[in-house]
Amino acid sequence: MGYRDIDIRSYGSYCKQWIQGDVLVLEFTFLINVLCVVYFTTKYIRSLDEVLASDYKAELKNLVVFSNSVETKFMLMRDMKFYFFLIMGKYKASIESKELTKALDKSRWYLLMQYPFLAIVFIVPVIANLYT
Repeated sequence: MGYRDIDIRSYGSYCKQWIQGDVLVLEFTFLINVLCVVYFTTKYIRSLDEVLASDYKAELKNLVVFSNSVETKFMLMRDMKFYFFLIMGKYKASIESKELTKALDKSRWYLLMQYPFLAIVFIVPVIANLYT
């Protein structure tokens, strides 16, 4: 009888260690997945921001070149045309940048909203295994 109790206890402790080992592997893979998702999404957002910033700078450079050519063609209305094109270009660019930042914020929130879902999917079974 005593031998049988010891055998059952050792088997139970072995099962518990095995379950805990699986849980640790699950938690480790989950952390790796989360870190990869965070890294690649931030990298994607940064590259997208850089592309948009370079496009914005290129548009401003084109605008300045265009306004300078307008200046040379119309010497009498030089100041008026230069400032008109510059102001209109900046206004248009600011509207576009506001729309782009709104779109970027939406995509960031969409990506951030995925993390709690992933946490629920992966962490709840782990906690359930620990306490059962």
